[in-house]
Amino acid sequence: MWAWAPALLALSGWCPSAEAVEPPLAFGRLIERLHEVYFDPDALNAEEMLWHAAVRLERDVPWLFVARDDGEVVLRHHDQSLVGRYTVATTSDLPEVLTRMLEDVHSRDGALDRRALRVALLGGMTDTFDRFTRVVADDALDRFKTRLSGTLTGVGATMRRSKREVIIVGVVPGAPADVAGLRPGDRLTAVDGVSTLNLPLKDVVQRIKGPEGTSVRVVTSRAGTSRTTTLVRRTVVVPNVRGRSLEGGMGYIHISHISKRTVNNLYGELASLLEEGAMDRGLVLDLRGNSGGSMKQSARVADVFVKQGLLLRTSGSDGGPVKGLVHRIDARDNGLEITSPVVVLIDRASASGAEIIAGALKTLRRAVLIGERTYGKGAVQLLTRLEPGVQLNVTAAEYRLAGDTAVHEIGVHPDVTLGKVRLDASGIRYLDWDPEREGTSWDAFVPVVDERSGWRGEAGLRTDVALELGRRVLERHDGGPSRLSLLETLRDEASVIGGEQESLLVEALAAREVDWQPAVVRLPQPEARVALEVAPVVVDADGRARVRVDAQVTNDGPTDLYRTLVRLSSEHFGFWDDLVVPVGRVASGSVGSGTLELQLAAGVQPRTDRVAVQLLAHQRPTMTVGTSELHVQSGDLPDLALDVDARQQGQEAVAEVAIRHLGGPIPEALELFFVAPEDEGIQLLDAATRLELDPEQTSWSTSLRLGLDGFSGEALPLKLVVEADGLGELHAFEVTLPLSGERRTLRPPRIRWEGLGETSPTTNVSPHLFVDDEDGIGHVLVWVNERKVAYFDAAGGIDTTLDVLLEQGNNTVSVTAVDAMGHAERLTRSVWVDR
Repeated sequence: MWAWAPALLALSGWCPSAEAVEPPLAFGRLIERLHEVYFDPDALNAEEMLWHAAVRLERDVPWLFVARDDGEVVLRHHDQSLVGRYTVATTSDLPEVLTRMLEDVHSRDGALDRRALRVALLGGMTDTFDRFTRVVADDALDRFKTRLSGTLTGVGATMRRSKREVIIVGVVPGAPADVAGLRPGDRLTAVDGVSTLNLPLKDVVQRIKGPEGTSVRVVTSRAGTSRTTTLVRRTVVVPNVRGRSLEGGMGYIHISHISKRTVNNLYGELASLLEEGAMDRGLVLDLRGNSGGSMKQSARVADVFVKQGLLLRTSGSDGGPVKGLVHRIDARDNGLEITSPVVVLIDRASASGAEIIAGALKTLRRAVLIGERTYGKGAVQLLTRLEPGVQLNVTAAEYRLAGDTAVHEIGVHPDVTLGKVRLDASGIRYLDWDPEREGTSWDAFVPVVDERSGWRGEAGLRTDVALELGRRVLERHDGGPSRLSLLETLRDEASVIGGEQESLLVEALAAREVDWQPAVVRLPQPEARVALEVAPVVVDADGRARVRVDAQVTNDGPTDLYRTLVRLSSEHFGFWDDLVVPVGRVASGSVGSGTLELQLAAGVQPRTDRVAVQLLAHQRPTMTVGTSELHVQSGDLPDLALDVDARQQGQEAVAEVAIRHLGGPIPEALELFFVAPEDEGIQLLDAATRLELDPEQTSWSTSLRLGLDGFSGEALPLKLVVEADGLGELHAFEVTLPLSGERRTLRPPRIRWEGLGETSPTTNVSPHLFVDDEDGIGHVLVWVNERKVAYFDAAGGIDTTLDVLLEQGNNTVSVTAVDAMGHAERLTRSVWVDR
């Protein structure tokens, strides 16, 4: 027992109940486990752990502010009154200090949930460690356990939401849903009497899950015919391995994640493929998007294809074995190994267990790899229960492959690197073409052309280039399963398919009058200048914005430039990331130009971003041009107010909604729909209502029907969601509608800055903030670079000047305003400071 535990029981107001004992035990278990196994013991800094725990608490409690003062962590109420001062000398002090911090905060606001505060503090402590050491709780923990075990208790159906409906997309063979006759494409309209219209998908899933042996009643619809079925829940194996035959006598298997059942599932799919004769020429093993799972199972998946050799070994912080963790896994020759040639598909989302499989097959010379460099998670976590529903995943070791090959922060490199080229209404982007990350030159990428609607009309044909390349390699390979012979075939086929993709790109760019012919020989870095200009944004009447980017390349060198493009990137604003302006061929001594017209979402506030500029030309080294400051903004969002009332009509209610346009653009159309609580007995009889808006009007009205069978209250607790064509969700109002017909007005708070521009010559600024709302303001929060700097609790609105300290470079200033009815609005501004 930890020495501090008895003392905690004597804290004021504590009694020896489960709630009283549990918090210090949870904090203590976390610290004890970190000391036992954490891979980087030097990172166990008590002061930093306390500080980050407090920062996480500040994020979750609106009125709380934290600061450091001469080694102490200070918590204050927004009224500047002291909540508490806290300091620690060693990690052994943390449980008692964190428990006191929790109680001090809770004593100032009894409405706060103690357990939620405790989970925040536990999670905050881990923010000082590597990104894989984390506290997982509640729903996230349930999903983690399901993924790891490979089983769940339910009915064996997967679903997706399409607009307002829930559609069954998959049924596990032999599961209750399958036995009862549910099929992909069926609409799931109700669960145990609760309508699924507009019900969040996670809530639908939660209602279907339950203890084994219990029943759930579902209503489904197929071809307009409704059917009610009672299903008995039971343990269902989660399908994570799927196989099929490919043209030419070869197999394809995709492993979505690694669970304790993956090897068994894999053997089942392989047996089916062998029986079909689909393994004669080999197997394409697809690990794209696979974020891993069980380390042992991952190694055993690789073992299915090799007879001998080291699959992996683990080591802790001292380089030796870790207690409770297997130290070494070697391949076992059980006579069941697959001896066909293997091609593995990987991407940058392939991580952890997927990297074990791909890396082991590569280092043991059993397969060739196609795709992108993988994620680079070579760390191993151990799991520890901290309290019911809360678990610590702590990095305890690193794994290495044969030949002492490291994976952590390095990843597994493919033999042929693919790079996506996407062309659409938002321009052309070379997605994830990062030669430094991939360890290969631009010219070595095989392009994957993805032309979508908006570039030159309708979308082009989309081919899974990685899969097609893998299929062709196996189809034309005449050697055995060795990696060396497969590599020769792979390189030949990559050249062919790369040429095909280049031809598609030449054709697509020709539609924009860009000459994309290749260079013949490799030459030195270009002698060139680049001028970049962003034209003023043009905003359509409905609020959609277009921005034109012009690039001019002056070729001062003695030879022509081919396939010239200007690449932009910005770490702060994704709009510019990976964007390229194609220029094409630029003759010696001449100027070439390229133009892109891009779509910009409405509501982007004025901002200036420092954008890195590179010049790329075929068969030339990349030329770093420097940086440009690009200004961008788009039109305002529609300013709408909604007047809503509801009247009961027998077992139904009709909600009337009147929309008033107060400013900003008028969208082409609005969609409105209600979301009802799960257990209130309210049925959504209308999924949504759509309004085509006449721009000559300033008000419109519509109605929605709700069923009241099972509802016994006098007012309807609802959420009203408003979406606009081309703009997405505008508002989501929480509202309680009396059935007497009393009207409620819904309008989000209005936020406005004065004196806060997109650039500033100094880090000290004093802008003026205005916030108002007809219903009164509940509270307002101001954040600068993700740190809370101000809290206001002012029913009459905000009209004040703030002293704000910015940082050099890009800054993000955000205001969140919540009115008295709970309606929230957020405004974010970007401010560039360059002294």
